[in-house]
Formats: sequence, C-alpha cells, structure tokens
Amino acid sequence: MSIESVPSYPITWFDAPEIEEMVGTSVYNFFTVDEMINESGDTAVNGNLSSTLLKKGTADIGNLNARFPRYVKLDFYVGDTSKKILTTKNTSIKSVKAEVLAALQEGKVNSEESVAGTGFSTWLFGNENLKVDLTNFWARRFATLTGTDLYVSGSALDMLQDPSILSSFPNPDFLESILPADFGLEADDTTFLSSLSQRYYSATINAAYSEYMFKPTIEKGLTHNTTDPLRRFFQAQKTPSEDLAAKWVSDDEYVLDLPFTNITECKSPDFVAEAEVAGYLFEKERIFEGKSYTMHPIFVAGSDIRTAYDSQVAYGQTYKYIARSIVKFRIPITDWQSGETFIGEFFWASRGSSPVSVPITENRRPNPPSDISYYYNFDEDNLVITWAPPVNPQRDVKYIQIYRRPDTTKAFTLIAHYDFDDSIITQESPEDIDLSLVRETSMMPCTFVDYEWDKTKSYIYSIVTIDARQLSSYYSSQTRVYFDSTSNKLRKEFISYQGAPKQYPNWFLKANFFSDCIKDSSHKEVKIYFNPETYTVVKAGGEEVPVFYSTDIDPEAKYLFQFINVDRLDEHQISAQITRQVPTPETDTVSTPGLARTRLSARGGFDDARLTGEDDISSDHGDDYDRP
Repeated sequence: MSIESVPSYPITWFDAPEIEEMVGTSVYNFFTVDEMINESGDTAVNGNLSSTLLKKGTADIGNLNARFPRYVKLDFYVGDTSKKILTTKNTSIKSVKAEVLAALQEGKVNSEESVAGTGFSTWLFGNENLKVDLTNFWARRFATLTGTDLYVSGSALDMLQDPSILSSFPNPDFLESILPADFGLEADDTTFLSSLSQRYYSATINAAYSEYMFKPTIEKGLTHNTTDPLRRFFQAQKTPSEDLAAKWVSDDEYVLDLPFTNITECKSPDFVAEAEVAGYLFEKERIFEGKSYTMHPIFVAGSDIRTAYDSQVAYGQTYKYIARSIVKFRIPITDWQSGETFIGEFFWASRGSSPVSVPITENRRPNPPSDISYYYNFDEDNLVITWAPPVNPQRDVKYIQIYRRPDTTKAFTLIAHYDFDDSIITQESPEDIDLSLVRETSMMPCTFVDYEWDKTKSYIYSIVTIDARQLSSYYSSQTRVYFDSTSNKLRKEFISYQGAPKQYPNWFLKANFFSDCIKDSSHKEVKIYFNPETYTVVKAGGEEVPVFYSTDIDPEAKYLFQFINVDRLDEHQISAQITRQVPTPETDTVSTPGLARTRLSARGGFDDARLTGEDDISSDHGDDYDRP
C-alpha cells in the first residue's frame, strides 16, 4: 500500500496598517457662480498637493486658499501593525502613483473585506446619529405610557416625576442620564453621547439576506435619520437575485487569488518577503436625499503623508469618506511543477476606517458697506446715498438692502432691495420681501436715490448686505439725516455704530447706560468748562464718529446736568449747548496752540452755566470744579 503526500494550500498572512482616526474639514474660500453644480475640482488639489502649492515640503495655505474656491481637508492617523513585515527597510520596493492608480482601475487591489467570500458583504454600522435615534425612541416610549405626544405635553424630565411612569423602568437614574438634552434636561449629555456617537462596527453579512435585514428598519421607521439605512438597503438590492446561499461552497472560497501586478525571477535563495506603504486611498460617496452615489476615490501617494485634499466638491453637498492604507508586498512564490522561485508584487488595502461625513457649507456673515455718504440734490429735491463695497473675502455679496426709520423708537422699514445674484442656482430668501422694492441689477450698486425724501423731516438710514447663502450682515452705521433750512445745508447726526442685528437696531445706540456722577459737599457754586482733547474718532474702517455734538452739527444738540440735594431730596436741571467759536480776546482761551476752551451757554436762567445758591445746594464755599 503506497502513501502519497498531498501538499496543502499555503497559508497567507498579510497585515496592513489601518486608519484609526480621521477628521474632515470643509474649507470655503470664495464664491463661484457654478459652485452648487461644479465638482470638477483641480488636479493640483486632488489627494497630494501640487509642488506649486508646497513651501519647504508643507502646504502653502495662503497660496492654496487664494487660488481654489473650496476643498475638503482630511487629516488622519495611522495605527501600527501587529506584524513586523512593514519594518523591513529595503530600497527595492518602489511604487509610483500611476502604478497604484492603474492597479485600482484594473481591480488588482485586494482588501481585507474581500477575503470573506463571494457570498458575503461587509458593512459598517455606527452611532453617528445616536442622539437623534434616542430622541425618537424615547418619544415613542413615552407616547405609549402616557398616551400623549411628548413634544406637546412637555419635557421628559417633568414626566419622570410620575411614579407610574418611573416604575416602568428598571433604573430611573440611568434613564435620566441618557435622555437627550432636547427632552428638557439641563445637564450636558456630551460626556455620555459623544464617545459613543463616534464608534463604528464592522459586520460581515450573507449577501443573500442583507436586503431583508435592512428593510424592516426603513419600513418601521426606527430612526429619524434614514440616510445610512437607506444607503445600505439600496446597496444590498444591487446583489444578484440568485440564491447565493444555495450554491455549493467551492475550493475557490478558500483560495486567495492574489492579482499580481508584476512577477520577476528570484535570483537569491535567501529572499525574504518585503512590504511598504504606497499611499492611502479615500473611498468617496456623495450623500443626497438619503441616497449614496459612489464617486472616484482619492489616492495620496507616500507613506509619511497624513493630510489629503479633495477639491472635487460642490457647495451644499455632503460627502462621506472611508480611508484605507495601500501596501505593496513582494513575496516569494514557487512554481509547484518546476520548483522555480519567483518574486510576486501585489497591492493590498487595509480594512476601511470609520466613515467621515463632510458637509460643504459656509456660514460667515458678510460685512455691511462702509464709507456711507449722504448728499442733497437741490435740482431734484431728493437724497443721494453712496457707499463703498463691503470688505468681503468670500466674494459672495449678492443683495443690498436700504433701510429707513423716522427715529430710534420706530423699527426700520425696507425701502429698496437690490438683487444682483448671478448664481446658476439661487437660494430662496427667508424674508418676505415686497416685489415692488426689488431692483435687479447686473452688478453691485454703490448709489441709491431716495425720491421720497422730505426735507422738512429727519430720517435714520442704514444699509445691509446679503450673501448668496441668504445670510444677512448686521446694520451698517446708522445716521440721522435732515435739512437745515437756516443754513440751507444737509445735516448728518451719528446715531449708532455698525454691527447692530436686524432684530435689535438699537443695540449700539449712543447712550450712557451709567451717567457720570460727582459727589460733593460744603459748596454752593460750580463752574462747568468744556476742554476737549479730540473732536472726532476715526475707526479702523475709516468711519468718523463725533465725540460730542455742537450746535453746528445739530442745532438741537444739548447736554443735561442734574443737581440733587440728597439731604432735602430736591433736584434742579440745566441744559447746556456747545457752540464752537474761534478763539478771540473776548472769549476764554488757553495757551495750548489750536485748542479753544469755550464756556457753555446755559438755558433756563443760569448765566454762563454758573449755578448760584438759589437752590441752597450747600454752604458758603466758592470753589470751582472743572468739568471736562
């Protein structure tokens, strides 16, 4: 009886480093008219950065942001492998980006999931929407216990006070700790939910049954956010309709067929297998209305790279990325018939990382216009307003609104809405704007004529800009404008700095919330002097703000002084106006060149703002107090 030894199939062990952590950041630099539909991007910002965008080997961020309107930045961390094969330092392993891309295109890159067998699919399950799912779950649970909708009846925290409800749960303390914040809890739930929401789990499921396993989740509505379940369900439907489970398991299920990219003769009998990281692959999907659309992957060449870039993105879309490391292996292989040894080269992809979703959005509010000027047109009896374009690095200002109100006690009224949005796809305005106020132009206007101007009245004006995302700027500086018939000139009064929200136009209203106060005793006379160090303040944007108001700026401008006798609970007020005068021998002057000290002229019978003892403020001392 002869015994024949049959060699077994070789046992292959490969280990590629996995991406353990990845962070995606959306960078929006400036507006383009086709930004919502253009995903062409630029090859200079696709995976690796072009050499023209590098400075001493690192990214030249200033140059990058100035030239490209938007991109996604992917920062990732690579874990260590359990095998030492990657520590082999051998210069014989060389791979260029074109070689890896060719292997990917030809389907010659195996992954760790692909060895599970032809009848199985690997899925990632995560807790990214954990808070939303918990909200839905607890709302359903409370509805069954109370018979009322949670969002109508009140917060869950109030419901927990009901002993009948509380007894339905085995651990009320734990229940309170995991309730989402929008259920009425004041406690911060980030410590419990944040770490769990970032966890993902990989599972291998028989492809013949995956469609039926995902379908109940969608039909029963177990989650508010159906993006991931829908994506898995549609992908599972792509599986061939034949019954994969009924097939006999063949030998091919147990043989790992390595798609070698190159086979060369081994000239050394001491050759040892080698491996080196060739780069990192980022599988990319576009998520739109619950469906997933596979896009071209992004490849970053180099083992030391830890940042990838993707410029093939459109504004308003959400992209999901899964990262893998691509390793090039060189192993000895033996022809079982001839016994000759060869060196086989192939590429291997690690298990996919946790997916990262990156929405391409921008929420930077535009700045309001600056250098606003007002002119009276004597010929046509109207008011002309001019302004300088706002400082807007995003270049996305597409609307300008002109507001007017009679005084600070009234709300602003929109009197003109300029529309010069040249976007291919425009976004709907959240404001209900009267169509009669809309003025369509081909470019940004810098002039407005108020034909309803009445020179017998005064108005407060302000201007607002709106970008392509319908984000409104704050109010510009507010100025009261009126016509002085005595001097036949247009007068302007500063009312508020720029920056007031639309809902609160008086947010920066010039007013003293805490009035200046001086305490004094044993005096019966006071002199008030006006000695300014400056007349106007020029802000960074060039806006001039008066420090005080004299009668030549506003004939009605006045300052109120109140004297209170705390012993007798009596008070008296004087109002004073500032009149700018050229220093003469008859007026009070000081020796400082260019600075005039002008005495306040008071109203109400108090000559030269001098308060005498008719109100019995205090005793017989006559000391003077200089009041700046």
